[in-house]
Amino acid sequence: MTMDPPARGTPYEPFDPEYTRGITDTVFGPAGRNWFRPRLIGAERIPTHGPVVLAGNHSGTAYPYDAMVLDATLWERDGFRPERKFRPLFEKELTLAWWMRPFGLDNFWRRCGGIDTTFDNFDRVLAGGERVMYYPEGVPGIGKGFQNRYRLQRFSTSFVIMAARHRAPVVPVHIVNAEWVMPFNFTLPPLDRLVQRHFHVPFLPLPGAPLALTFPWAWYISLPAQMVFVVGEPIDVRAMVDAEGVTDLENPDRDAMRRVANAIRDRMQVELDVHVAEHGKRPYDLRTLVRGMVRAIRRRELFRSTPVGWAWAFTRFHRDRSRTPARNLAHAVLRDWD
Repeated sequence: MTMDPPARGTPYEPFDPEYTRGITDTVFGPAGRNWFRPRLIGAERIPTHGPVVLAGNHSGTAYPYDAMVLDATLWERDGFRPERKFRPLFEKELTLAWWMRPFGLDNFWRRCGGIDTTFDNFDRVLAGGERVMYYPEGVPGIGKGFQNRYRLQRFSTSFVIMAARHRAPVVPVHIVNAEWVMPFNFTLPPLDRLVQRHFHVPFLPLPGAPLALTFPWAWYISLPAQMVFVVGEPIDVRAMVDAEGVTDLENPDRDAMRRVANAIRDRMQVELDVHVAEHGKRPYDLRTLVRGMVRAIRRRELFRSTPVGWAWAFTRFHRDRSRTPARNLAHAVLRDWD
């Protein structure tokens, strides 16, 4: 489906609520409730109106299922209303590399409400009163590998500047058990730097990446870890910046911004460790997994609920948006045989 170009002077807005709701209902909804079985704790701490920055820790296992599940869970909680949708900020690597998009679907992150992480975009969405989902670790958080599970990487300072400038509270969300979705991916910093320099790939998870060269869909494999999202108390970043003596938020002192970012990271690390100790003892929780699979069978959505069916389900939904309905069951199956 093609999109009309925006009028001159109008910000590019590819968010397609109908597409996002459809893919949530038919594809990612079954996978979420039956495979990942998310628990959301402390959601009452999230402000109902923006500007606000929801800041989470990444799982570090190469593919951002944690962000997708959290996004879908929060939107469902808000009744799937387009105006209540959190706007995830994502790094450009998620669109430049086909394997960082679900099964290579074009423009997937943007159509589902995502926004390219640039300083101007960050400034614009908070100025517009949006609620933003942001991962301060950035790409290093996705690619830190299972060996660094639950170890927060260096936080960027951009979210500190933006939150202080727009007086937006930063609400931590501590993500537990998502590390166990792909506990077999490890990274080596020297190798990551090599592929960054020569192939423009942000990191190279092992053995996942080499395996995916032979079996492409292996890149999206997932174990049924039950994700737990614990929302923390909002952080008044503006007060922290004021305490550093910073008054010019257009050209702030970078050392001061780094100290604030480090302080937020240290606080979130302490809180994350507490929640991991409480909620991370049984990452797969077989009882809830069995209940999820029984529910999937009763709803006739078992195939879409497991990684075996995700490639077919995502691709078919995407293709059905721009083609005529299948003539019969055989046609519906055979035209997506690839």
